Parts: sequence; structure tokens; C-alpha cells
Amino acid sequence: MKTDKTPIKKVALYAGCLIDFVYPDLGEDIIEVLNHFGVEVVFPEGQTCCGAPAKYSGAKSSAIKLAQQNVEALDNPEYDAIVSACPTCIIVVRDDFLKLLGDDPKYSEGAKRIHEKTRDFTDLVMELAGEEKWAELMEGPKVTYHDSCHYNRSLGLKGVARKALTELAGSELIEMEGSDLCCGMGGSYTVKFPELSAPILARKLSSVEQSGADVVAMDCPGCLMQIGGGLDKQNSKVVAKHTATILAEALRKRKS
Repeated sequence: MKTDKTPIKKVALYAGCLIDFVYPDLGEDIIEVLNHFGVEVVFPEGQTCCGAPAKYSGAKSSAIKLAQQNVEALDNPEYDAIVSACPTCIIVVRDDFLKLLGDDPKYSEGAKRIHEKTRDFTDLVMELAGEEKWAELMEGPKVTYHDSCHYNRSLGLKGVARKALTELAGSELIEMEGSDLCCGMGGSYTVKFPELSAPILARKLSSVEQSGADVVAMDCPGCLMQIGGGLDKQNSKVVAKHTATILAEALRKRKS
């Protein structure tokens, strides 16, 4: 992991399936924010699905093949960091590749290097920002925050996004009840077990509405799809956004 003594100047963006195919605008927001801090962002060709769906379905051989392909795409000494805005992808790329390829003589060393370089987008932004605070120059939206399961429990970044939203984006943070309760997405869980996922989502949507916020922020594209879709279905006035999008909007407002 990079420190203040080793400045991050060039990063590889690992998009993951949802940002690549469903939310490409989110990818552009990520690049815009990182460029603001003087970081060059590249999109390595050859990157593919992290393999989480295969892993969780028990298709280990498929997960290994995907890990190998991603190591070939991401293991480059030119990259100071590998950044993603999907916490599930981060866990897989950073940790699971090591487990899957640890005994592979061709890919094990690359998996180790990727493990050392992989970073969460919002966490990296707060490191790059240092003492910079855009909030002093603007007033952001009223935001409530949903703690995505992998972001909170696996990465341990519960307070990072809140700090970014308030100190950088200038948002007024309104905590919702049960902010760290699952939204019911769980990858394919929402498709395979809709009768279980639906009431979990309903509970989350109720908490979002009761918060009185204009925007519900989160750091997981899967949660964005689940919560955003749920809000759209009930014609809610609350808008679901990834933290990266809110930061990009604040940056544009600041520049204007």
C-alpha cells in the first residue's frame, strides 16, 4: 500500500461488471475526481469480471481462470495503485486472487503485487485530499448514507465515505435507522431468492424515506442498483448515488 512518501501518480481503474456495463458514467466520475488530484487513470485492456459470481456459485475453475486473466491485465509496474469503486471487487481482487493463485508459479507473484496495490476509490481520495476541503466553498445536498456490507464489514471503511461527503462534498449528513443493514442485493441473491430479498429492501427503503434526505449515498454499485431500482419503482423523490458521483458533482460545482 502506498504512503505519503510514495506519491500515487498513476492508477489502473478496475471497473468491475456493473461500472463497466451498467454505470459507465460512474467510471467517468471516478476518473474526473482522481484527475483533480493530479492522478493519471488508465483502463487496462483485458480486465474482466473479478469472479465473485463464479466463486459464490461454487465454480472454482471459472473463478481461477478469471483471476488469471485479471492478473495479466493488472500486474504492471507502471501502476502505483489499482483502484475500484466496488467493495466486492476489491475483496476478490485484493484477497481472493491470492487464495486462488497462491500456488500457481506463473501467477502467484503477480497476485501478491496486486494485493499490495489494490485500493478503494473513496479511501484513496481522502488520502489524496489531505487538508483540502471543498465544503468550505459550497453547500451540498442533504444525504443519508447506506453502509454496504463489504464496504463496512470487510473493508472496515464505515467512516471514510461520511467524511468525504461532509468535508469534500459539503453534504448535510442525516443518519438513517439501520444504515448498516443489508439492502438485500447480495449479488445474485436478489434474483435467486426474491421472496427473501424483497422485505430486506423494503426495510431499507423505508429507512431512506424516513431520513428526510434528498439523496441516499453508497459505495457499492450493486447496492446502487438495488436501492436505486427500489426507489424508482415507488416513484420516490430520493435519488440514489454512488459517493464518487456526489464528489464529481461537487467538484464541478466548485470549479464553476
